[in-house]
Amino acid sequence: MILIWKRAGERCLERSGLDWTVIRPGGLSEEDSRSTTEGVLVTEADQQQSNSIPRRLVAQVCLDALEQPRACGRILEITSSPAQPKQSLGQWLDQIA
Repeated sequence: MILIWKRAGERCLERSGLDWTVIRPGGLSEEDSRSTTEGVLVTEADQQQSNSIPRRLVAQVCLDALEQPRACGRILEITSSPAQPKQSLGQWLDQIA
């Protein structure tokens, strides 16, 4: 039920006329040490990989999205993995454009 309400809120943002970016993280992890050893995997809406992501990496992606105009008007799903090379949000947006 909660996902229905989350999506309803996203739809309100989409119709608001405001600049917006929705970041949908995988399962949140408290393991700060992972934030220095893992890369972020970014996918478009409803294509999220099943994995977790440290809260610190979620915060970094949110900050990066504020500085990346191409993130505006998009839903981005994020997880992380030690096998994933570190890339900037701009590099990810180039790949999923």
